[in-house]
Amino acid sequence: MKYLLASLLITLLASTFCIDYTFSQSGTKNPGFQKTNESSSFTFGDLLANPLRDGSLVEKRVSQLALTAFRNSFQNVTYSKWYRVRRDYLVYFKANENVSRALYDVRGNLISSFFYGSEKDLPSAVKDLVKTKYPDYDILVTIEVYQADRKIWVVNLCNDKSLVSVSVYNDFIQVISRNRKSK
Repeated sequence: MKYLLASLLITLLASTFCIDYTFSQSGTKNPGFQKTNESSSFTFGDLLANPLRDGSLVEKRVSQLALTAFRNSFQNVTYSKWYRVRRDYLVYFKANENVSRALYDVRGNLISSFFYGSEKDLPSAVKDLVKTKYPDYDILVTIEVYQADRKIWVVNLCNDKSLVSVSVYNDFIQVISRNRKSK
């Protein structure tokens, strides 16, 4: 069971960050921001604005355009936490009991978003396609990804022998990863 959960977590993280845009830190210097002694993308003011010291930003430190775009795009948000990623703003939020993420630029343009869910959150056409291709597998986790005006579904499946992560776009299934369970 521990192996299954660890494999699922690794697959979720890998599949989230494998979709065209990575959230990795840039190695280039940005003269507009003064770095602290710690390896961080936050300015000194950002660190002062974060009383929890968890890297998150208070909303006053987030671009007003990004905040407005987020509030106009997502309703029923019960929790949100903002972070800086390079020059962009990443928000972790909970809407309709599902954990989600969205990445905005400073002008409030949505770069990408991720909505985590379960089998019940899959549209019936996508679910039928996945179940036809993998009839002996159970659907564990689904991730709805919006990026560059594309909607991609990442689906994690498992059976007694393996854990498979696939992406579905335009009725085409592509395997992201396949892991065998240990005996």
